[in-house]
Amino acid sequence: MRKTWIQSLVPAMCGLLLGAFSGCAHETALTRDDLHMYSGLEKGAAPSESDSLLCVSYNIEYSEKLDQALADLTADPALRDPDVLLLQEMDPEGVAYLADRLGLNYFYYPSFIHPHHGRLFGTAVLSPWPLGEPLSIVLPYPNPLTDNHRTALAVDVRMGRRKVRAVSVHLSTLMIDLDFFNRGLFVSAPSWRR
Repeated sequence: MRKTWIQSLVPAMCGLLLGAFSGCAHETALTRDDLHMYSGLEKGAAPSESDSLLCVSYNIEYSEKLDQALADLTADPALRDPDVLLLQEMDPEGVAYLADRLGLNYFYYPSFIHPHHGRLFGTAVLSPWPLGEPLSIVLPYPNPLTDNHRTALAVDVRMGRRKVRAVSVHLSTLMIDLDFFNRGLFVSAPSWRR
């Protein structure tokens, strides 16, 4: 039986899609030299104590367009002056840049080296309040496309007389089953407390 052009095109398109998805999935594991906590402390000026807590989470794709992120965080009253700022997809230089300009303390921990730019890729917790007890938690299930593990970063935020445990976590792509990630979060959540 002779193939139609559409029957010939389908395997080729599937191959292209598979190649595209696998091409974006080659995250590089970190070496021992890369695996350390980055911090910038004593930058923040603790605000007055309050009964409220403003926590902002921002995924800054590939730690790029930092000036746009800075503009977003300072222009919008709903995002301005957070007690806790959780960042994802960050490299250490990007975290330090934002922390310096916003006057915030921070902890940052990388998960892997991203193939998009060949730089460290991880999560951060920033705050004007004093920070302490950072803990990087390796999520228990590897990404099925790359076999790398994502991490969560848990940090104590000392807000006057209160202490809050803030956790920044970056899960993988939407192509992965949500139940898969929920299992990882529920299994690892007890270790986020100190």
